[in-house]
Amino acid sequence: MACPNEETLAEFVEGTLSPAQIDAVEEHLEACAQCEELVARLGDPVAPEPVPNKIDRYVLGDLIAVGGMGAVYSAFDPQLQRKIALKLLRADAFEPPVHEQARARLQREAQIVAQLSHPNIVVVHDMGSSAGRLFIAMELVDGCSLRKWLRERPRTWRETREVFLAAGRGLAAAHAAGVVHRDFKPDNILIGRTGQV
Repeated sequence: MACPNEETLAEFVEGTLSPAQIDAVEEHLEACAQCEELVARLGDPVAPEPVPNKIDRYVLGDLIAVGGMGAVYSAFDPQLQRKIALKLLRADAFEPPVHEQARARLQREAQIVAQLSHPNIVVVHDMGSSAGRLFIAMELVDGCSLRKWLRERPRTWRETREVFLAAGRGLAAAHAAGVVHRDFKPDNILIGRTGQV
């Protein structure tokens, strides 16, 4: 396979390619260091865009994390009087030509996840659009990422195994429901202060 163009690699990073295209790009990346490096650069987090103090009914708080698709903020839902996490997708993340297809996929996945009840899957409360930007309101996990948890102190193999198994159970439940997590990595696995994964 000839090297894919940059647009195809960007779509690979965003997860908007078909399963067959993903397989072809992954196979190519195993043999091409240059494309692998480009994919790594394309997947680097970007600086968050300026955002208003309020998205829909949610009052934004501190920035929690930034990724290639957008940013996650702590937020407050005044209607239900609770703290949440609000994932705000980049304004340019769903530009044409993949805009409607990617938006529909994201909405479908959010609807499926919102119906799941699993101890290792974050609860989705709401999804919508505000000023042309998609957002997902979800459970706020008071804790840290798996990456940070592993670096805090030496962990026993049993502790580590239990965390990885719990994360795997959540991933398996999502896959069984038809949701493919396209960015499963230590930064996206959360461990609550009570130890919940």
